[in-house]
Amino acid sequence: MLSADQEVSAEIETYKRQLAENDLSLRDHSLLHGALGLAYAASGQRLLARESLTESVALADRVGALDLASKSQFNLALVELSGIGREVVPTNWFAVTRSGGSKREVYGLEPDASENVTLEAVITQLELAAENAGRSGDRALRARALATAAKYQLARESGDNASSLLTAAHDALDASNLDREEIEASLLVGEVGILFLSTQSADADSVILEQSFDRLSSALSASRVSGEQRLEAYAHGLLSRLYGLEARTDEAIALSQRAIELAEASDSRESLFVWHGQLASLFEQSGDTQSALEEYRRATRSIQNIQSVAGAGQVSSRELIEPILLSYVELLLRSGTRDDLMAARTVVEQLKTIEFERFFEESCVADATGSETSIATVAENAAVLYTGLFDDRVELIVSTNSRDP
Repeated sequence: MLSADQEVSAEIETYKRQLAENDLSLRDHSLLHGALGLAYAASGQRLLARESLTESVALADRVGALDLASKSQFNLALVELSGIGREVVPTNWFAVTRSGGSKREVYGLEPDASENVTLEAVITQLELAAENAGRSGDRALRARALATAAKYQLARESGDNASSLLTAAHDALDASNLDREEIEASLLVGEVGILFLSTQSADADSVILEQSFDRLSSALSASRVSGEQRLEAYAHGLLSRLYGLEARTDEAIALSQRAIELAEASDSRESLFVWHGQLASLFEQSGDTQSALEEYRRATRSIQNIQSVAGAGQVSSRELIEPILLSYVELLLRSGTRDDLMAARTVVEQLKTIEFERFFEESCVADATGSETSIATVAENAAVLYTGLFDDRVELIVSTNSRDP
């Protein structure tokens, strides 16, 4: 059985052989260059990915294939985002496991500071992809491109532009009769809307709040009708997040609990960390500390599920894992008991291990497994400092060979 890297390498060679054939139309060439670009991106070869996707766009423009042009423009924008050090892990985790040919998502590329690409230029590329997608009748891609552009307008602290893009993304989709890709697009629009609501002033909230609720409710209804439990879990989870922003905590808790049930029923293990962490935060807000701690413990046990799906170097510890683990550490430190301090130390070690896996590649860290050394055997007066970096302070946990924290 081939490994994931071997499968990608085999795909690349297949596409290259097909492109060498003489009887291909320009449309076929564009399609194959688009697929090859995505395969290069999946293997971490960004420059070759950019070259192939750019060629795909040029060929699609020559034959007026707006559908192919828009797809390659969108994927090229994601490749460029990685080139300027922006996170390109899919905003919602249901996208992570989509793969195969032209459906492969672009993520996990390392930034290269030598590339002269601006965020503004990438947003323009996304808007062009949205325009072409709309002209070709691809509502899902239009909504995804506009929502992605809105996300990065927020990164530029341009709330007005983000609001306009989110409204256009909302309007690109119907409220009913959504197919699978349109359900996914609706979830993305809703999620970026939640990001907008959590970062902008109250004056900007009302329209985006209504639109986000509309998109997520439509996605929930459509996924339930189609039997897509995995997507239904995401709809419940994101609605929970939206209700949490509105301080409707009891409803938010019930929605997160349902998201966990559906994720487990559909074997969507990669999302359980997110929903358990989200539920823990909601319990914490409600004052139920014990339930919060139990959900945080369940979240930490499910981290491996994310890593097994995404692979080494493809999970954003800063954007996804770190906030939940740090919230868990903060709650443990507030209790101040010896057992909770020891648990906090273990969570900090877990977070550092994840960071090492991301930086050094998972296999390098795995090779070191089993060679860990207890502090008691290092030196008589040895001590280890464990740091927790919070928004407003730094917490230190000290372990020595004479006593635990």
